[in-house]
Amino acid sequence: MALEHLPENPRQEARAWNLQLGLPGFKYADLNRVRRLEALDRAFISELESADATLAHDLRAYRDAGSSASIGGISPDAQPNAPGETAAKGAVARTESWSRLQESELLIRVAPHLGRFIARLFHIELEHQTLCERVLSHQIIFRWKREFLERRILKNPPALETLGQLDPVDLEFAYRQVVDEAAPDAALSADPERELAVVTMALAQLILLYPSIPPFSALGLLPQSDSQTQEEYRGLMNGSAGPQAASPPLPGP
Repeated sequence: MALEHLPENPRQEARAWNLQLGLPGFKYADLNRVRRLEALDRAFISELESADATLAHDLRAYRDAGSSASIGGISPDAQPNAPGETAAKGAVARTESWSRLQESELLIRVAPHLGRFIARLFHIELEHQTLCERVLSHQIIFRWKREFLERRILKNPPALETLGQLDPVDLEFAYRQVVDEAAPDAALSADPERELAVVTMALAQLILLYPSIPPFSALGLLPQSDSQTQEEYRGLMNGSAGPQAASPPLPGP
């Protein structure tokens, strides 16, 4: 009986899916071979060492802390490890020699290098770069949450009586005035959280740069000052320095 479910030319189909990876000498099928994976790992470590020798040394030390404990101190008549037991012993050993904070910091330092390596391996460098840029564009949100919400609002929350005296409609109207005047970016309006982060952080910088000039008032949103100051004001509010630009810390409450 003919095996109709099989392809007419299995070799040709195998060549089609066994694509050439972005690293010379490696193909997709190598990802299922232990020795080729080891070779791929050595290639990554070699590249990491060229880019950051100190980081490569730290990564080796982290790995060795687990592998040495996994194979050391075992008696000759010991029973073979159950599946996953060796890895578990290595994880315990690393925990004993590396604190969780040290382990996290190391993995975070290695991650960008590994991300670029994998992107090149699968020929997705452009997609990887696009994703990185999108994540970086949200850094200001993370900074706003850490420096404004956590340090100023959550640590010193306003009294319930104070909140009860506020009119949400008036607050929203005043906020929209500030946004429309100083940060009329349509892209920001499509992302309310990022819009609030950009406006808040820009106002915080204004307080530091121009302590004698109120960042906004009920009668005039822009400070009544010379044209250069007003231009700098607009630049800060419009985020002209970019989300990754260095900026001073928020003033204390």
